[in-house]
Amino acid sequence: KPHECALCLSKFHTKTDLARHIRTHTGEKPFECEICGVKFGYGSALQKHRRFHARKNVIEQGTTKETFECEFCKVKFSHRSTLISHKRIHTGEKPFECE
Repeated sequence: KPHECALCLSKFHTKTDLARHIRTHTGEKPFECEICGVKFGYGSALQKHRRFHARKNVIEQGTTKETFECEFCKVKFSHRSTLISHKRIHTGEKPFECE
């Protein structure tokens, strides 16, 4: 692994992987949701977030029975686990650490 992070000494196979990792230190979030403006450090996180909007549309159409509402932005979700993940956008909670 020839590419090393100068901040935490983690090593990566590619320069792209290192650049993506460095965003965990800098807080840079170059991926923005075109629907609500929330920003993400990873494209994959934005893709996952877009599914929240899709689920919200399902709830608004009345095709699910139980909903879980975010107390910060009032978005509703059909699964409690999805709400818990979503709330991290507002709280900044990061339950996982770099090794």
